[in-house]
Amino acid sequence: MLSRMRALRWIEIQLLVVPSLISLLGLAMVLLAPLNAFSLTWRDLWTSIVFIALLFAVNIWLTISRPDADQVIFPVVAMLTALGLTMSQRLQPSLSSVNQAQNYLANKQVLWIGLGLLVLLLTLSPIFQSLAWLRRYKYTWAILGIALLAATVVAGRGPANAPDVKIYFDFGFFQFQPSELLKVILVIFLAAYLYDKGDLLVNKKFRLGPLPVPPIPYLAPLILILALTIVTLIIQRDLGGALLFFGIFVTMLYVASGQGWYVVASMIMFAAAAAVLFRSDQFGHIRDRVAVWLDPWPFANTT
Repeated sequence: MLSRMRALRWIEIQLLVVPSLISLLGLAMVLLAPLNAFSLTWRDLWTSIVFIALLFAVNIWLTISRPDADQVIFPVVAMLTALGLTMSQRLQPSLSSVNQAQNYLANKQVLWIGLGLLVLLLTLSPIFQSLAWLRRYKYTWAILGIALLAATVVAGRGPANAPDVKIYFDFGFFQFQPSELLKVILVIFLAAYLYDKGDLLVNKKFRLGPLPVPPIPYLAPLILILALTIVTLIIQRDLGGALLFFGIFVTMLYVASGQGWYVVASMIMFAAAAAVLFRSDQFGHIRDRVAVWLDPWPFANTT
């Protein structure tokens, strides 16, 4: 009995308590705030209860199938997911008043969380024991992701208050934003490429006369894929997504190479690009956001 107790993933169990409480208490606060009274039943909290049950079901499965796996990553992801679920529960009344399709936003969120955890469990199956096939087709994944993102520009849709922004596909019963999938694809491509070429990025020396220069032939595929991704996102006016992809690129490049000057050079390029886009008429909403951030009080009663 004691040996079985020791086999439990106790660190993960303890860490999962935090997102569980945040989800449960967050939903309770969302439900109680407009009532000004304590009137709550367990039935009202079912979305959070299902979410918590899913978390600990995955913990049990990991205990059985992967007892030695990392015990921190899953709770961190669960924490971010709990915050997202709480936000969707908070925003659901406001969004549903504008668009009735958002009436069951939190319910849909739980459904997608469940499907995501199911995919997580599938990755533990024997077919995924070796990830060599992901590395072998790294360029295929990258091209597929960019093509999917580009298709959104042509046939995608955007929020009602910004019809010229096309960031997702609308299939009626659900909406799909390709940039979310592209995040995973970009990580796969970068990991595969840096696995193959990482040593060359560090050890291969190039010189332009007396001056040392970066290993351009080995950086070029990375920069090309990143540039195509970011340009497409800029066309979509999804600058948040572009910044996220850029951050992923810089972080993984630094982790693989250990070269700090990659980070410095990337920050300089980012600052230059941000200055240009900030002055562009196409991105006036960015200037508005900066103005609100600098002095929020004049905009307190606006949307």
